[in-house]
Amino acid sequence: MLSNAPGSFAREAERTRWAEHFHHVVFSADLGMAKPDEEIWRVLLDRLDASPEHCLFFDDREPNVAAARAAGLHARRWQGPEHARKELRSHGVLPATSDD
Repeated sequence: MLSNAPGSFAREAERTRWAEHFHHVVFSADLGMAKPDEEIWRVLLDRLDASPEHCLFFDDREPNVAAARAAGLHARRWQGPEHARKELRSHGVLPATSDD
């Protein structure tokens, strides 16, 4: 997860149950940069130890989606969980017949 949340929210979010679903949680406040800054994608990819073409990124802001694409990530505008599941299936992250 990559979030532009302020540091105070970041510390609270890290203690939530939903944060447990993420292997990596990156907050821009901790980095001193924010989406869509092009440097943040390098930091994210380093933390993930991943190549951009192996990443699927969702965001509700088009400038962040465009910046992620420019950095080489597969990026989609967030349109809700059903759309996300469809995209995850199309990228092989979820099985084609997943009950989620």
